[in-house]
Amino acid sequence: MALAEHRGFSRAELVQLARHGFELALVDDATQEAWLAELADIDHD
Repeated sequence: MALAEHRGFSRAELVQLARHGFELALVDDATQEAWLAELADIDHD
């Protein structure tokens, strides 16, 4: 969360940034779905 603390990004902005990266990653669908599910869990904390 250093970006949030030192650069003023919100948690929602960081989650969205990560989501975009995972969606564009060159990995199989199962891996991508697992990453996005984990991210969704983080987003709801």
